[in-house]
Amino acid sequence: VGVLPLGDLSPMGMGRLRSQLLTNSLVFLAVFALVSFLLQRLVLSGISRVNKTLKRIAEGDVGARVDVATSPEFVSLSTGINAMLDSLKRLDDKEDARRDKELETARFIQRNALPAAADIPKPAGGEFAVCPCLIPAASVGGDFYDVLMPDADHLSFMVAAVSGSGVPAALSMMRALSVIRSFARSGLAPDEVLANANRVLCEGRTAEMHVSLVYGSLQVSTGRLTCVNAGHEAPLLQHLGEQGYSELKMEKSPVLGAIEGVRFVSEEIQLQAGDRLFLYTRGLLQAQDPQKQDFGMARLLAALGGKATTLAELPPLVRKPLRRFTEGAEQQNDITMLALEYGCMMRRGGQVELRAGEPQALNRLLTESLEAVFAAPLDIAALQQAASALLAALPPDCPVTATLGCNETQAELRFLCPDSVPNPLAGLHLPGIASARSESRAEGTLITLSKTLG
Repeated sequence: VGVLPLGDLSPMGMGRLRSQLLTNSLVFLAVFALVSFLLQRLVLSGISRVNKTLKRIAEGDVGARVDVATSPEFVSLSTGINAMLDSLKRLDDKEDARRDKELETARFIQRNALPAAADIPKPAGGEFAVCPCLIPAASVGGDFYDVLMPDADHLSFMVAAVSGSGVPAALSMMRALSVIRSFARSGLAPDEVLANANRVLCEGRTAEMHVSLVYGSLQVSTGRLTCVNAGHEAPLLQHLGEQGYSELKMEKSPVLGAIEGVRFVSEEIQLQAGDRLFLYTRGLLQAQDPQKQDFGMARLLAALGGKATTLAELPPLVRKPLRRFTEGAEQQNDITMLALEYGCMMRRGGQVELRAGEPQALNRLLTESLEAVFAAPLDIAALQQAASALLAALPPDCPVTATLGCNETQAELRFLCPDSVPNPLAGLHLPGIASARSESRAEGTLITLSKTLG
């Protein structure tokens, strides 16, 4: 920029000045365009290519590589970024190997802590049957189960889930299992077992560790089940002759290992011959399909409603629709199931609905079922006479549901009557019947006749 007196410029000099200014402007524009082109080609395009590759890496494409060679500086930058990616990939491979080893250790701990099939009690008389099943998740959770007999007349069992996953959950599971098992073997009542176990687990607990479980003790000779639900999913119950399962309503106690000095509430349930109990962990209900929908209780009840002649058929009956539902999705949680049947040899028989004054259908059921287990004619006649006497004590139009369970040595006949009718056992003499008892239920009065065969 210059300042000249206007009088010093001649008209010719003014023309030369304008020409010089125009020439300088054109040269400047040409230089500016050239510099912009070179800047775009050598710098900005390289930066854009580097940014696109870094975006792919940030989105998880660890195989992406930076390859910009427009200048020595970009060659050096590409080499540095690629070297860093190679180092990160080696670290990821080492982390994956470490994680795989950790998961294998957790699976080993979980697999070896649980009772083997040979350790599951199997009474020769067929008083009960137990069938457990555990499906570990990819990350291995802390599910476990246990079945043992502290004495000849009691069966203790439990299904439990420890919070967390991996080796910490496996170690917590092993500790919880050993503590609960040690008190269970002493023959204490379920609420006392869990109270003692909770005290021990709280002494060395971590903030993250707690255990939810259902613990039960079955008196084999009577079918009396004492059960505690410590923050767990409610068991499902099926009575002999029923198609599906219903939820066993129980008061929930707190989980183990979280609060010291809590009180655990036990409840008693009377199991009849042929009744089945199904226990499970939350992972079964929370199993998801590829669209993130849960398997849920409705699908579980529908699966259990299928026909399972033997108890061993029950877990596969659930696993088949579960596998179809979750196909293509990763299993996030352990899934544990435990099926128990009381008086499993009593599944022969059936159920009929009749009026008290029309016993023909019941007589046919008694004859066909008892002959199938080779019962003596005198035993069949004694049970038919007892059934006829009991029905005769009811009003002829009284609706009755009769259920028979039997094996080669025992028969049990149950009558479900409305509460409005008087107890037909009052003053009734039933020769040949080992025991006759009556109890009130929500659906009516249940009368049970038991007879020894042979």
